[in-house]
Amino acid sequence: MSFYSEMADMADEMLAEFGAPRTLVLTRETPTGTEEAPGTPIRKDYSVIGVVKLKYLDTVEGGTLIDASRRELILSTKMRNGKVLPIEPASGDKVTFDNHTWTADSAASVSPGGTPIVYKLEVKR
Repeated sequence: MSFYSEMADMADEMLAEFGAPRTLVLTRETPTGTEEAPGTPIRKDYSVIGVVKLKYLDTVEGGTLIDASRRELILSTKMRNGKVLPIEPASGDKVTFDNHTWTADSAASVSPGGTPIVYKLEVKR
């Protein structure tokens, strides 16, 4: 086990303990067939631990405006069952939480030393 994989384990533990985590369902749909004869997409769901952050539009006098259609997610590199997430989240993936389905607008891994520790996603509804 490398130093960075130990950091990924620690990040997973910290998200679970301190981050008010939620179970999120990350969905990847892979198209099948051809352009002329598209097939039924292959759908894979991954149950992951993550923290949901509100997106703020701007600070205004007397408070802040929250963008109701956008959120920022910090996802663990591990699934709910403790196994490593077999895919890296990408733009276009779907995430379901709070009875809503959100689409990943952008996704990036925090990867010092080339090993993902957490994933950061910008999602919109």
